[in-house]
Amino acid sequence: MMNEIDQLFIFGEVINPRKMKDFNSDASPLINGKKATLDEAIKLIKKKIKKKEVHFSNVSCDLKTIDKVIEISEKKRFSMNHSNQNEINNFYLPFQKFGGSLVSLNELKNRADLLIIFGDIEEDTFKTFLDFLRWDKRKISNKIFCVASKDKKKFSNTIVAKDIFSFINGINKINYGNIGEISNRISRSNYPVFILSSSNTLLTNEVIMRGLQSLNQENKNIKISRICGLNNSAGFVNSCLVKSGFPGPLNFTDWGINFEPYELELSEVKKRKEVQFLISNFSKKSFDHKFKINISIGNPNLDDKRISDIFIPTKTPGIDTDGLVLRSDGSKVIKLPKKFKSNYLENSELVDKIFS
Repeated sequence: MMNEIDQLFIFGEVINPRKMKDFNSDASPLINGKKATLDEAIKLIKKKIKKKEVHFSNVSCDLKTIDKVIEISEKKRFSMNHSNQNEINNFYLPFQKFGGSLVSLNELKNRADLLIIFGDIEEDTFKTFLDFLRWDKRKISNKIFCVASKDKKKFSNTIVAKDIFSFINGINKINYGNIGEISNRISRSNYPVFILSSSNTLLTNEVIMRGLQSLNQENKNIKISRICGLNNSAGFVNSCLVKSGFPGPLNFTDWGINFEPYELELSEVKKRKEVQFLISNFSKKSFDHKFKINISIGNPNLDDKRISDIFIPTKTPGIDTDGLVLRSDGSKVIKLPKKFKSNYLENSELVDKIFS
């Protein structure tokens, strides 16, 4: 089930209220899996990272912490990536190559008269998206179509396409039921939008955007939108763009800021850097790759936190502290108000203590 914070990340509002799952309000700092005091953990982190190159991994934080991580990375010549970095790369690399016209969720909701969703989307996310639109059943059945690898339950307008490349290339030839040619529907539309799923691979998005570019050269004027944005990935992208002009990941060097998505994959970074510093308020995902030294701070419910050399729990925006995040389309800042108090430090405060 889609929790409230995830709904805020993607849609900017709580559409279907959910009861918050158990929150660990008494987690302790850990050193090699054993309980330690906060002072002991901070002191050991400072010792471990002294005179070493650090990579901030799986950054999944509010805007304040992201900006703090960028500030420290620039000063110390560190590198950084987001917890949803593959999703970010899979969209922005082909988007930089082929271009397109991005549309906000508000424009999509109020102006679009044809939505074609490319890629597999979880059933609960799809249902929440339909609830967000607040369109009547007739409009939904006439104006929304899904192109996916499998049928979508309780939604008849699903075109099963195992091969997106063939589908895009043959869009002028494909019929679906009684709606006629897909291309005719696009031609008749005043405001068509292609929506890309966050699950799409890099190759899939390249094929879609190349096809969209060709269609727009025929004056189709198709817009692009996405169903994405978990773990404040839009906030991460925006902060990186403001600082560097690139969507991230970023590598800060003596010669400037490098945007090297492939070189900054964790499997490559671990060959060059000893220290992995995971900072995550929202994602519970632990390390994708183990470095020589692995430090994690953030979500008290982090998975497998005992495999960290050092772990320190911190406050979570929207639960035990306030925080600002960016809606998935980048057009709206969302405040996550705290629900109760805790004794944890905020991420930005802890990062200051460690790197001061």
